[in-house]
Amino acid sequence: MSQYPSGPFGNKDPFGQQPSYQSPYQSPQGGYGYQQQPPQQSPPLSPLAMISLFSGLGSLGGLFFFCCCGPIVGLSFLMGVASVTTGHIALKKFQTEPGRESGKEIAIIGLVFGYIGLTISVLRIILLIVSMLVPAVLPAIAPNRRPQFHLEMPEPN
Repeated sequence: MSQYPSGPFGNKDPFGQQPSYQSPYQSPQGGYGYQQQPPQQSPPLSPLAMISLFSGLGSLGGLFFFCCCGPIVGLSFLMGVASVTTGHIALKKFQTEPGRESGKEIAIIGLVFGYIGLTISVLRIILLIVSMLVPAVLPAIAPNRRPQFHLEMPEPN
């Protein structure tokens, strides 16, 4: 029985060829002397590296998008600590168990974001504390010095 049905003119194969069950781009040996290999699966992505990256991004995002809120600075600080901690744990895991998980670059990027977020958070917390203490400390340092403003008012006509 043929692969093609018979047509109105009695031609069973429209191209006059035998049906081929082999790919035209592949030789019977597997193609150009190479045997086909099944695709190798890459190791799974490390969840600790992903947590490090996302908490580092959250630390930076909290600092730059919510710059006026004091509680956000504390939250950004905690996210920076989480990013640095999970990033270092992930890198240690990559050294002790090589090839088991992937994502070393992601852990390093998370570490960088975490350290930047931590540094900016610490500087902003110091600035926040200083800005709260300066008005409280200034009267104790110079109790009799008050700012004097000399405003000259125009005389009414």
